[in-house]
Amino acid sequence: MRSAELLTDWGTTPVPTLHLFDPEVVDVVGDALLFRGYVIKTTPEDKRCAEYQQLWLVRPCMSMDAPPLAPFDPSKWVRRLPIEESSPDEPTSSAKWLAAHPDAPDWKR
Repeated sequence: MRSAELLTDWGTTPVPTLHLFDPEVVDVVGDALLFRGYVIKTTPEDKRCAEYQQLWLVRPCMSMDAPPLAPFDPSKWVRRLPIEESSPDEPTSSAKWLAAHPDAPDWKR
């Protein structure tokens, strides 16, 4: 499985703090890349794994010691960003999948 890592300094050591699985490049916007992928987290309520689709705006720097990059100005790119519209009445993807697969185990049924 492909993944991208978000590194954060922990003292003097860079450590991975977040993983983006199955990243794909959606667009190149100025000096940044727009990645879409999945983040897996454990939900605090019921300790189940949940998969979230996220967009990451990635701006490469030469090294962890490089000076901070100038702030990114999204105003000239915002019209090109992917937008997925959904209605509040529309069932979630998981609800649609469970309806299409009635034999699949689901502890909430």
